[in-house]
Amino acid sequence: MTDWLATARVGVAGSDDDVDATLAAALASDDPEERRYGDYELVERIGRGGMGVVFRARQASLARDVALKFIVGDAASAAGVARFVAESRVAARLNHPNIVPVYEAGAMEGMHYFSMPLLRGPTLAQRLDEGAIGRGEAVMLVGKIAAAVDYAHRLGLVHLDLKPGNVLFDDRGEPLVGDFGLAR
Repeated sequence: MTDWLATARVGVAGSDDDVDATLAAALASDDPEERRYGDYELVERIGRGGMGVVFRARQASLARDVALKFIVGDAASAAGVARFVAESRVAARLNHPNIVPVYEAGAMEGMHYFSMPLLRGPTLAQRLDEGAIGRGEAVMLVGKIAAAVDYAHRLGLVHLDLKPGNVLFDDRGEPLVGDFGLAR
């Protein structure tokens, strides 16, 4: 197994407590080739959900930082892979300024992934935890999120896990709906 594949698999395996130390050591290597996954250099694990784990990665060919999502654990069954591929295809169909776009999807040596913009802002859940959002801003946010969801509905897609944790903010403070993994 190549070093990059070992690093990626460490990042998607096990519980957060079991993985963090091993993953940190693997990603701390001074040799970028040891953190390489195809066109991407894995930099750090930034999130984990029921179906996937997300890394901050550097896309070498375009010299940009991206979020790279892999399928995880039991979700890597044939049915899980089909849902993961469907998520990337659904998200790739959506072209709206308030929906997280998909840049690329694929698989290498059995590891399925897709890449998307690296959104450095907080989620709506994190913003709400910090305190109340003013009435004017709340109206603006609801309007933009509703427009994004309406757009998806007009394409026949329903987001089945719309929640504050799946609304992310870009560097300009614009809300983007993400995680269409439970879309129908």
